Amino acid sequence: MLTTPTAWSELIDLAILADKYCCVTSVSFYLRTWMQTMPGPSLKEQLTLDVAPPEWFQAVVSYIIRDDLEFGEATWKLVINHQGSFLCLTKRPGFNFCVCSA
Repeated sequence: MLTTPTAWSELIDLAILADKYCCVTSVSFYLRTWMQTMPGPSLKEQLTLDVAPPEWFQAVVSYIIRDDLEFGEATWKLVINHQGSFLCLTKRPGFNFCVCSA
């Protein structure tokens, strides 16, 4: 039984798992749907808890599932709305995802 993820970290884990087992195509509909309904952290949480904006997580998930349109929209919003360094987005607590090639 598939349950709805309640946090961005769960959604990212599901996307990574789908990619690992070559079933991104099969579950991408669900990942896209959940991504659209996933609540983002408030501005206060982003500032006080050092939580990345929801556009960052949307970009990561859409990159993994190869959704070019969603990735473009998420990164565009991120570039327009984010203040500060983009490097700090990868250094968030509990976020150890790297899109670098080995």
